[in-house]
Amino acid sequence: MVTAEIKNSLKQTLSELNYVENELNRPIEDVVTLSICLTSRKSINNLMRAYLSSININPNKESSLQDLLEECKKVDPQFSVIDMSKIFCTGHSHSQCEDKHCLSYSNVEECASVAKSVKELVLNKLQLNESELV
Repeated sequence: MVTAEIKNSLKQTLSELNYVENELNRPIEDVVTLSICLTSRKSINNLMRAYLSSININPNKESSLQDLLEECKKVDPQFSVIDMSKIFCTGHSHSQCEDKHCLSYSNVEECASVAKSVKELVLNKLQLNESELV
């Protein structure tokens, strides 16, 4: 069930993703890549938590993005289409990378792309239209 609390969380998350989109539309030399990466990751986290909360699953606050994705996959196999491998640091364990970022534009562009995919899937699963939340 989509509660008012979930809707409010989604509104905030969509606002943050709008910031990411606007940042990506700036000239490459002006883009704040750290902000895009961290905001995208935070948004992915919030979106998956909102989905899980809507079906009365409350994951641990310490759950990583990968943990949340695995939990979502258990409940709904459609989450298997989400590939977050490109947004994790290569050569490090996931826990070592959770709060790190990549500075290249292409890497943060990938983070934003994954966030957009998660957003579309979650909104579809919750039967919400983005225009209802902005």
